[in-house]
Amino acid sequence: MTFKKHIVSLVFALFFMAGAMSQRNEIQGALNIRNFTNAEYNGHNQVFSITQDGRGIMYFGNKSGVLEYDGVSWRIIKVFNKKGDTREVNSLTTDKLGHVYVAAKEDLGVLLADKSGKMHFHSLKHHFPKIPDLKSPKKVLAGNAGVFYHYGGEVYQFVGDHFQTFHSVAGDEIYGLFQVNGKIFIARNKTGLYQLVNGKLKAAMNGARYNSENKIYSILNFSNGTYIQTSEGQIDKYTSEGSIIPVELSYFKQTYN
Repeated sequence: MTFKKHIVSLVFALFFMAGAMSQRNEIQGALNIRNFTNAEYNGHNQVFSITQDGRGIMYFGNKSGVLEYDGVSWRIIKVFNKKGDTREVNSLTTDKLGHVYVAAKEDLGVLLADKSGKMHFHSLKHHFPKIPDLKSPKKVLAGNAGVFYHYGGEVYQFVGDHFQTFHSVAGDEIYGLFQVNGKIFIARNKTGLYQLVNGKLKAAMNGARYNSENKIYSILNFSNGTYIQTSEGQIDKYTSEGSIIPVELSYFKQTYN
């Protein structure tokens, strides 16, 4: 991603955070920032994902596994392979019940507590009739219709005790997985954006514009609407009727073009 796209991402977040915070008068003064070194949490420098469970415990996807932080101390939850080596954890998410799901290299699963309350990784890949290629984890999301894992060009929906697979099509590979208010969206290189409706993918209204030439980088939902940021640096407001309203950030464009 270019420097310009990084700046757009920052503007995208701050632009709407400022509006949200202005409505919360109880937030006053500067927030304290505490930096942790990898020597303190005893893991790798790289952190790929952050989530929080129903108890307020924080979890971080790390090259060393899942970092757990309770506000006082750190602990590493290992995701082991057959050789006993730890796997890299690329994405985490939390469902409505507070359960944390994990997408790691060559494995996927959920964090469950033992009798003492200590969390451990439990693999779910034995629920596949045939274990697929899980070498390229991209994202895991929890929605109204289950938990969704994006690996390579495939998306795996876990609901109940089984997986359903949404495959890429030659020339129209899946490049993105997104969630808005519990609704799941999948984006393809050629035909653009789809929404999961009753277990099937339905082309989203005006979704064809978000193909490989204008890929979706993120989708965020706020009190005043849903916003899509693309890899080309554009921000669109996406209405419930499927209309697209470009958000003009004229100052940004003039400064960073």
